[in-house]
Amino acid sequence: MTASPKVLIVDDQQLIAFSLAAMLEANGFEIVGPCANVSSALTCLADSNPDIAILDINMGDGTTSERLALELMNKNVPFAFVTGYGSAEIISPRFKDVIKMHKPVSSAKFVKMVKSLAPAL
Repeated sequence: MTASPKVLIVDDQQLIAFSLAAMLEANGFEIVGPCANVSSALTCLADSNPDIAILDINMGDGTTSERLALELMNKNVPFAFVTGYGSAEIISPRFKDVIKMHKPVSSAKFVKMVKSLAPAL
């Protein structure tokens, strides 16, 4: 039996982060975090080597998850943005090809999107 894909969830809103985690756990994913800020997410990334990451763009403290997204790209970890904001005005054009899903998410669509990122699932 293959191990469940590990998904790093990063969202500054705890209720949303735990809701996303519950959706994925119910579908066989292992959750890393959830992390409420970029610095804790970078620690989780280094410590747990997730297979996939789900990032909120706006981290609620005047920062974005762009630094974390760049680190994920450097490590070849597939990721998507799940955000309540229009992405064009706050995220760098270098992420134009990254999947973006807008909150609130439908469980079925969210799980399908994460599965599309999962290696060998």
